Amino acid sequence: MDNRTKYEYPDFFLFLNLYFFFRDCETRVEHAIAGIKRLGCMTQILRNRRPFIDDTFLLLSAGLWNFHLRTA
Repeated sequence: MDNRTKYEYPDFFLFLNLYFFFRDCETRVEHAIAGIKRLGCMTQILRNRRPFIDDTFLLLSAGLWNFHLRTA
């Protein structure tokens, strides 16, 4: 049996750094999705039959959210 503590393993700090990195990324992605949904057309049902209209709305929403972040 190995008598080392978890802090003495070389992979422990690598795991810890990766955990905090991905936790931070997950938070940023969740905030970005919430910011995009601030535009009402992204949260409501889309009934328009034009092709690629949903991609256009997503592009517009992401652009407005990025503009909001840069000016805030």
